[in-house]
Amino acid sequence: MKRTVYFPEIFEMIGNVETEEEKIAILHRFYQEKGFCDILFLCYDPRVEWIVTREEIENLRYDDMDIADYDLAPSTLFLEARRRLYNCTNIRQGGKPPLQKNKVIKYIARMFSSLYYKEVELFKQMVDGDIQDIGLNEDLVRKAFPGLLSPAIPRKPGRPSGAKNKATIEKEEKYGIPEKRPAGRPVGAKNKKKPAVKKKAATKRKAPAKTPVKKVEDVEKVADKPDTDGV
Repeated sequence: MKRTVYFPEIFEMIGNVETEEEKIAILHRFYQEKGFCDILFLCYDPRVEWIVTREEIENLRYDDMDIADYDLAPSTLFLEARRRLYNCTNIRQGGKPPLQKNKVIKYIARMFSSLYYKEVELFKQMVDGDIQDIGLNEDLVRKAFPGLLSPAIPRKPGRPSGAKNKATIEKEEKYGIPEKRPAGRPVGAKNKKKPAVKKKAATKRKAPAKTPVKKVEDVEKVADKPDTDGV
């Protein structure tokens, strides 16, 4: 009976060989394993963006079942990669939108509680975009499977992040590096009081005089009164 080979074991095999040819041969050997190419795609495709970061799930609290081996785990990354892992990224599956971050974190906590600890660590490295200590990278995956990943995103040439331009360097050499002022008001500084705005006195309008309303009894008395004109 063929023994199931789990994803962390495959990547350990890749890490145990040195040449690119040997690593590619192992990748080709397990190409037909369901979910394996999904793992490579989610880890190395330049279009994939995870909704969570490694820092957000590094110390995530979950029910640790202290699973002793792969075969005793209720779930595996093989199953999760085929069912739900794409929902944790910006890649849509079946037209469904990605999950919200709070739902993704809850899902990952439930998933961690049902995985063997080595698969938990592998998933964290996937979110980081780099499976460590195996000598595998995006270029090598493209050589092994030319049509698996999206086209590489070209990087624009320019200064490294934080590098200073020539004019800034010359100014600092001539005048020295200015001291950075701390942000915010100095300690003890008071707020400037805004001038008080005088409010116009509101003029009250007089209510119209109310016309007296005759009672029904008064109207009847006037009607009953005899007419004395001309007598």
